[in-house]
Amino acid sequence: MTFTKSLAAFILMLLSFSAFAQDGIIRGTLTDKGSGEPLMFANVYVADNTAIGIETDLDGKFELNLAAGNYSIKASYVGYTDKTVEGVVVNAGDVTVLDFFLEAEGLSALAEGEEIIIKAERIERNEVALLAMRKSATTIQDNLSAQEISRYGGANAAESMKQVTGASVVGGKYIYVRGLGDRYSSAQMNGQTMPSTDPYRNSVQMDLIPANLLDNIVASKTFTPDQPGSFTGGNVNLKTKSFPERYTLSASLSTSYNTVSSFNDDFRTYEGGSRDFLGFDDGSRALPEILSADQMTTLSDGTTVPTRDLLGTSLPNRATQDFRNNDSRVLLDLIDNTTKSLNNNMVTQTGTSGIDHGVNFSVGNQVQLGNNPLGFIVGMNYNKDYDVIRDGINRNYDLVSTLNANRDLTQQRGAETTTLGGLANISYKFGGSNKLSFNTLYNHNGEKAATYLTGKNLNLLSNGELEQDELAFTEREMTAFQLNGEHAIGKKGIKAEWGGTYTIGSQSEPDLRLFSRTKVEQDDGTVQYNIDASEVSLPTHFFRDLEDRTYQGKVDFTVPFAQTKNKANKIQFGGSYSHKTRDFSEVRFQYQNSLNSVLNGIQPFDGNGATVFANDNIGLLDYVEANNLYRFGWYLTEDTRAENSYTGTEKIGAAYAMVTYDFDFLKVVAGARVETTDMNTVSQDETKEPGNISETDVLPSLNLIFPLSERSAIRLSATQTLARPNLREISPFSAYYINDGFFYTGNTELTRTLIQNYDARWELFPRAGEVIAFSAYYKNFNNPIVRAFVPENANNNEIKWVNIDNATVYGVEAEFRKKLDFISEKLTDFKVTLNASYIHSEVAIPEAEHAQINEFNPGKGLTRPFEGQSPFLVNAGLNYTNLNKGIDALLSFNVFGDRLFIQSPFANPDVYQTAQPQLDFSFRKSVGERVNIKLSARNLLNARFETVLKYNNEDFIFQQ
Repeated sequence: MTFTKSLAAFILMLLSFSAFAQDGIIRGTLTDKGSGEPLMFANVYVADNTAIGIETDLDGKFELNLAAGNYSIKASYVGYTDKTVEGVVVNAGDVTVLDFFLEAEGLSALAEGEEIIIKAERIERNEVALLAMRKSATTIQDNLSAQEISRYGGANAAESMKQVTGASVVGGKYIYVRGLGDRYSSAQMNGQTMPSTDPYRNSVQMDLIPANLLDNIVASKTFTPDQPGSFTGGNVNLKTKSFPERYTLSASLSTSYNTVSSFNDDFRTYEGGSRDFLGFDDGSRALPEILSADQMTTLSDGTTVPTRDLLGTSLPNRATQDFRNNDSRVLLDLIDNTTKSLNNNMVTQTGTSGIDHGVNFSVGNQVQLGNNPLGFIVGMNYNKDYDVIRDGINRNYDLVSTLNANRDLTQQRGAETTTLGGLANISYKFGGSNKLSFNTLYNHNGEKAATYLTGKNLNLLSNGELEQDELAFTEREMTAFQLNGEHAIGKKGIKAEWGGTYTIGSQSEPDLRLFSRTKVEQDDGTVQYNIDASEVSLPTHFFRDLEDRTYQGKVDFTVPFAQTKNKANKIQFGGSYSHKTRDFSEVRFQYQNSLNSVLNGIQPFDGNGATVFANDNIGLLDYVEANNLYRFGWYLTEDTRAENSYTGTEKIGAAYAMVTYDFDFLKVVAGARVETTDMNTVSQDETKEPGNISETDVLPSLNLIFPLSERSAIRLSATQTLARPNLREISPFSAYYINDGFFYTGNTELTRTLIQNYDARWELFPRAGEVIAFSAYYKNFNNPIVRAFVPENANNNEIKWVNIDNATVYGVEAEFRKKLDFISEKLTDFKVTLNASYIHSEVAIPEAEHAQINEFNPGKGLTRPFEGQSPFLVNAGLNYTNLNKGIDALLSFNVFGDRLFIQSPFANPDVYQTAQPQLDFSFRKSVGERVNIKLSARNLLNARFETVLKYNNEDFIFQQ
């Protein structure tokens, strides 16, 4: 309690500093217009009074404290043309933001000694600054400013990324850049790699990062040695807000009505815990203590045995075989207590869904602490969403001579997703040449989902209908602590940067329940229900837990040289190290029926799932003295498999060196990165071989930038990168994945993939905030990792990750951001944004499948695209912004081409996700200086989510 009060007092103290300010403040940044580099130790002063001035710090930033009034502010730096901004208004107790872009004297059209004088004007500095950074960047990149993130209305980083050229979002979480799967994209936060919390994916679940806490998103599409070598499609760097230039306090309330999922009376759900509304389990789904791994049972001879070791199918017989044995009573109680320890609710129910809503809050400021600036921002967010599938279609097919549906199910699903998160950043500058930043990010996502399936399944021996309930609760959590430092060494532009991150990521599925049964119509018209292990999986409880702990550290040095010729020339070198540990466990328990259910008095299953596992049907029922018989109902057995749990480590070390040199007619960025990979996984099943990868790779990089004019350039790039399997993929076990019905088997012989990348881009920046660009690229993959069906599996439902020899990807991209005042002055406030990509990829199908494909489905061919790869992507937007009226409106359109969703066995057609065109509209209006009202309408075209099998030029619905 003392700590809480102290923290609150500290924050109030920081907030109060600005209230006592009698003068006004001017804050801003000086930037080299040509290189985009901040100008350290430049001079900023009042034009007619040089005594009132200051030097910029290591970020090129400055702060002037002035009495209220109008001023002319001048910026100067040796070798650059002076610039004066007139009419700068300073208000008492307020902050005025003023940025300078200085031009080198040799590049300026002005005569020596002349200076640039302009009037102060209001501009969208965030977006303009980002485009200036992109213009001067050493890589081919795309970016989004905080303004654009807000304008497009995405709630999280994943939704915002849809607007990046060549990027698409899969499953609402995973970023695919240039159509490549998540294996080939990486994500960073403030320049340090973020780990994944999904055991089946390499990429970060980007929906965990709230959009309102982001300062910008930068997606690099070409590799330079100062970036991680494990990206091929793109490296996405999320920069969080950390150093606000003025006091800001923001609070927002939002709600939205969804025509499908809001106030739906057929919402599938189940009785959960008291804290589900926050996205946290209250412990009611936790594994009972009696079923924990360390729980012991004491037998009559005094020996102790792990309780779970006793939970076998023979336990009822063992408990009753000798009534004189004192163990009999112990085992009888064990059957009863373990069975009744789990939640016996195994079926979904219908209710009424709520309405989506959210709350966001943030506060930040920059104050003086010990004559040095300290910046802080604290933000919190809460969002609750409802999703509904009302009459979904879920089918599967067999290909013999024709394509026949062997499963045709109707799906109903309801999901409540709650996201709770927070961000706290503190930055402190001292000595004008040092900056320390400490960032903490927390995000928790809880999804409560209920699914009901019913329909025909021809694989059932009884030729009946299948009914299945799934009750799920998934918690994902990420907590990251970052400490970063930046230091300018002397006044020659030498910089040292370092950082360390500790991240804890987890994914928990407590008490996932699966209940399947069949129903068969009899000749007399009655319906018989069965729970038969020969047809369906017995009712099962799953408990899954994953925890990753990642430690990272990095250091970078930048040494400018030949500054009299061009300040952009520099040498960079440094290194990094990452150590991740993973613990993944799965525990499962099945309900077994006693050998003679009628004799034992169990009520026949009449289709009422709510009563089949009622207390009078489970565990020890009673003892019939006349028959000398114990009667049992459904009882619990352990079905845990040791190979389904594993531990893993991943250690990645790197060192790099690179040089940037500008020949005026050509800028060269060249260097290399050396990365060592040490990955290891160990199964709990000691008979399984461990997975292991140990490699050292040299990754060269060459980027050439040909400036055609001050506003346009051609970029060429040739690099080598790599892609690694994740820890789950090299783990020696096979596990059933409920979502698609396949068994996934790890492969301890997997190796990493090396990729050669060739890129070209022409860019034109007509005016501030505008860009026209065309790009082309080609990528060659050596030993790419793909999912392949195991031919030895009789049911063709086992998938194994394998390396194949080769794959290729090539594509073109176009981007256009332009104000429309070139058409008419009446369109001054309008801007159009358009980006489009065409992509072709080709992956060889393993030879083991060729014979069947040639015989049964030759039209399938012997290659397929990358999983998740779209042949085209289009994003378009029409924006209206009138700062004087406080209006910002956007009409946006997004669509991707049909993309590979699931690889099908052998000759069976692959499954593709069909195009989903999405049209959105948002309108924001400022009411006074402190209030914004925003209205948005999303998915106006109401496109279906549909996956299909493509066979003989026809689409067969797989899921809808």
